[in-house]
Amino acid sequence: MAGQPIFRGQGASIQRDKNRFVLPAKFRPVLKDKNHGGESKVSFNKSPQWTCLIGYGDDYSDQFAEMIEQEKREAREDGVPYDVMLRKTQLYNDVTVPFDNGGRFVMPPSLLRAAKIDDQAFFLSAGEIFLVWAPEQLYAMGDEWDMAKENCRDEMAAELAKGNRK
Repeated sequence: MAGQPIFRGQGASIQRDKNRFVLPAKFRPVLKDKNHGGESKVSFNKSPQWTCLIGYGDDYSDQFAEMIEQEKREAREDGVPYDVMLRKTQLYNDVTVPFDNGGRFVMPPSLLRAAKIDDQAFFLSAGEIFLVWAPEQLYAMGDEWDMAKENCRDEMAAELAKGNRK
């Protein structure tokens, strides 16, 4: 959406006490801007393409009906089947969780399993959404992901070093 805040950059988090992860500081104000009423919450869903999660605010989920209509038109033009009900269940069964002022939130076990995230998460901006990767899943991606992989290595090393200081 033109003029809307977007996610930029990346960050890493290790799972801490009470099974909490921490959103990158630069993502938190963007999420508040993207949520109705400026709420401190984030929605997650499984990526349809990769073994990672998609994170977003209300403005993205407000577009689901429009996305379905566009995908349906494209499928019809390409002469391929499109299962509207399946797509609705994929989109509208996202999980929304609150985060506190420090960006701490609990990732539900179902999402951790879907993205194969254990105790480390890498957050990668993608414009109006962001991706959450288990580092091993990202490292298994092709060469086109090389810069993201290098950023992940650096961010995870810094996060692990910070965690060891505590």
